[in-house]
Amino acid sequence: MLFSSILFDYFRNYEDDMVRIIGYLGIHFLNEYGGLLERSLKNEWFAKVFGYIFKQVKEMVLLFIPLDVIRDYNDLLVNFLVGLAPVEMVDNIRHFTGRDTINLLFEGAQMAFENLGIEFTELKENVWEELKKEREDGLLPSESTAVDKTRERVPHILNIIQEMLMIITDILTLPIRVLISESHYGLKTAINSVISEEEGLYGSVRG
Repeated sequence: MLFSSILFDYFRNYEDDMVRIIGYLGIHFLNEYGGLLERSLKNEWFAKVFGYIFKQVKEMVLLFIPLDVIRDYNDLLVNFLVGLAPVEMVDNIRHFTGRDTINLLFEGAQMAFENLGIEFTELKENVWEELKKEREDGLLPSESTAVDKTRERVPHILNIIQEMLMIITDILTLPIRVLISESHYGLKTAINSVISEEEGLYGSVRG
């Protein structure tokens, strides 16, 4: 109890860093399974591809995970900390929104990926800019590729396609959001049931 009090007191007024650490440790925990992630990211090309995928997931994650699900996990963390952490710290975490939590977790995960070899500072705004840079650096043929020609000739069509893909993504994410919500609330009900049984058993033992 004393150790936990000292540990959590260290993070008082630095609750955002604590959430970042959770995201950071989560990635390194995944890497512990054979170190496959770290070995893969040693390949510069794969590291760049994975970096762009990570950035895209970071931007779109809230399309897939309902905020009320994230809020429930915030509440779960708060309930866990009650009695272990300083009251001020618990109150600060209680004020985190679902969006805050997601952003902090991804910031921590990004630091872990940087530690494993992804240079996010070297990534361009999008893949198009990356291809352009590689062609300028001589990594791709200097002549225009078919993709570049298409982009130059029909930029408006590309913009329309991009908007259509965004709409399709919104439509396709609905079933996923429903599935995540149903799975979450099923798990939540089971956990609450176990907690209630344990509290009842504890009360009967005390009686």
